[in-house]
Amino acid sequence: MCPRHADASFGHAPRVRIPRWASALVLVLVLAAPCTAQAAVPEPASVTIVSETGDQIGAGADRLFAAAHAVAVTGTRAHLRVEVKYQGEWFTFNFAPPPKQRLADGEYAGAEGYPVNVPWTPAISVSGNGRGCDHYYGRFDIRDVAFKPNGEVERLWALYEQHCGDPNAPGLFGEIRAGEPTSTAPESTFPGAITWPPTSVGATSVTVPVAVVGESAQAQIASVSIQGEAAGDFSITSDGCTGVALQPSNECQLGVDVTPTEPGLRTAQLVISDMSGAQTLVALEVNQPPPPPPPLGNADASVFSEPEDGLAHGTSRVFAEAHTVTMRGQAQSVEVRAVGEGANASFQFVAPAGERLEPGEYVGAERAFLQRSGAPGLSVGYGDSGCNRDYGRFVVKEIHITPLGKVTRFWALYEQSCESPVAPPVFGEVRVGYPAAAGPEIVAPAAVEWPRMRAGATGRAVPVEVGAGEAGGHITAIHIEGPDAGDFTVSEDTCSGAMLAPRARCGLAVEPRATAGGMRTAQLVLVDQTGAISKVALRVDAEPMLQISSVALVSEPGDWIGGGTDRLFDASRTVTMTGDSSHLEVSVASEGERFKFEVAPPAGEALAPGEQAGAERYGFQAAGAPGLSVTGDGRGCNRDYGRFIVKDIHFDAAGGVDRFWALYEQHCESPAAPALFGEVRIGESAPPAPYAVVPTAVEWPRTAVGSSSVGVPLEVVGGEAGATITSVAVEGEDAEDFSVTDDECAGATLAPDATCELSVAAHPIAAGTRTAQLLITEASGHNTTVPLAVSGF
Repeated sequence: MCPRHADASFGHAPRVRIPRWASALVLVLVLAAPCTAQAAVPEPASVTIVSETGDQIGAGADRLFAAAHAVAVTGTRAHLRVEVKYQGEWFTFNFAPPPKQRLADGEYAGAEGYPVNVPWTPAISVSGNGRGCDHYYGRFDIRDVAFKPNGEVERLWALYEQHCGDPNAPGLFGEIRAGEPTSTAPESTFPGAITWPPTSVGATSVTVPVAVVGESAQAQIASVSIQGEAAGDFSITSDGCTGVALQPSNECQLGVDVTPTEPGLRTAQLVISDMSGAQTLVALEVNQPPPPPPPLGNADASVFSEPEDGLAHGTSRVFAEAHTVTMRGQAQSVEVRAVGEGANASFQFVAPAGERLEPGEYVGAERAFLQRSGAPGLSVGYGDSGCNRDYGRFVVKEIHITPLGKVTRFWALYEQSCESPVAPPVFGEVRVGYPAAAGPEIVAPAAVEWPRMRAGATGRAVPVEVGAGEAGGHITAIHIEGPDAGDFTVSEDTCSGAMLAPRARCGLAVEPRATAGGMRTAQLVLVDQTGAISKVALRVDAEPMLQISSVALVSEPGDWIGGGTDRLFDASRTVTMTGDSSHLEVSVASEGERFKFEVAPPAGEALAPGEQAGAERYGFQAAGAPGLSVTGDGRGCNRDYGRFIVKDIHFDAAGGVDRFWALYEQHCESPAAPALFGEVRIGESAPPAPYAVVPTAVEWPRTAVGSSSVGVPLEVVGGEAGATITSVAVEGEDAEDFSVTDDECAGATLAPDATCELSVAAHPIAAGTRTAQLLITEASGHNTTVPLAVSGF
């Protein structure tokens, strides 16, 4: 049988009160599921919304939704979503734990907007009736949560508190219940618990409405009272229930507020007693605002890692309150522990056996206290995770040891890889025992040293926390200076121009992008209105810039291997090369395609610069013939015919090839078959120009005089600072034998690593070898030429 919908006997809509508590409570109370098709909703379900005057989302009106058809609960342990829709009003609630965690019973403080962009915080967002916040701040308390085997939410009981735009803005708070067991007493209450936002001693909070609802049998309310440890702090401001007889589903209303008489947590219970002797309790709780955090500067620790790191899984965390970072240690070893909201970390630094920790770098570190003889020890743990084997290094910047051997001051940078020396590292700083800064601001970390990276790549963005002292502060300027200032960028900034209240904080993020190999250094500089300066040392050791690795395949219509499609592989990670002077193999793989290029000199000879004509299928070539095979995507030739021209080749000390540049041409099954041709260029030096061109040379197969060859694509890639291409032209002795058939580069401005494309065709007007150059000019005046050649017959 379908349940009846709300009618005049117990209200038509959620209660809306202006001014607060001046009008009667209006409730939606339908506790059975509707007949219409809906998402599965655990029953009974209710949502309480209490909106302080000035709150943007609730607009100062209180609401109680207690109809199953008005409440939808969905999600997983990584994100819960609650939606309330009834008679033109709608509200949406999002709750999520910190990334990489699962929702469980407990309080989640320091929550920010969902999806949160601060890696270590939980997330909350409550929006409604078309209103949302630019920034969300709050907390939530999961009293109970459970999921069915199919993943649906089985039970949820949560209390929440949200402030819109500012942590001190008027609050929106209340309760969500779904699927929780019904009361065994003749009556139940909505909400079942009340937690007020922080309220100062002597101040009176907002009044919270409480609905008392009759259950399966008639209820006779005998009394309503407040009991418990801090009962005197809470008041019943209105009572429409004492002496009332409630039929099933009927309700009466109460109002409760709080005036804390002492600091700290204050608790009591609203007790509703029935004539049968049954009691229904509503937990009451309030806490005064917590004291401001201690100033930065006494101690801090930081943990930064890439997403692939197996220990901290992409965490960026700065522990920067003095009471969260502790240290113990002696001359041989130091242990630092950091504890914060939702996270903790531990750090162990150990000198090699028989030595003392001293300023300097310790390389080849292994798991602390299990390291081999002569090796330093390093172990970093995060949350509940640690490594079975640790590999890394640390730099002791400063250490102070008393005559009795106790460490009282310690500053170190560290880098650790978990389980393998080549695993993505976790890195950061620990700094303990330093006096608070005398200046208006202090920063944490005080220094950042990134793991070794390749020049041209962008490193991990590292957060920097800035805290004001007792007098507050005003940040007037932020910049990077030093010998390699251009290699570091402030990627996020909430501090520039910020007026910081006493002990308030703001944040920055800095990332490296080394423009050359070697040690790159600079300083992040903050200036405040007094002229005081704070600095953060920045440093990264960069490997030399990647050499050019590219493979160009131009496929004429009818060619079996390329299928008539041209391809440019110019990402170094897709290209691998193995071999020596007797046989060289280059493999490329990208976006599901794979090609293999093999060349060899005639038996008994060595690969060297020059042309190798009359090439045949590698491994099956006739005596005295060079070998050539280009295969791809499962296609190969029974017989190959072609040639290749080695433009450059270089061997390492072991005889392996570490640099190779060649042009090639292959015909499948017949020397007269359509050609596959192009360029292979591996490990060659990058050009000094502000851009690169792929391929760097083009030589077409023999082409009949008067006819036109296939167009060959070329790609122009912007360098580290980008490039502006001013012109593209063909010049040289036989320029009329070649033409630019497609050009999206002339006049183009290329961002770093951005590309544009050209196409060039050959159409010989006379027999014999015809040559020219494609000339590309950049705004700086730099010219690049691409040699062009074709043999006419």
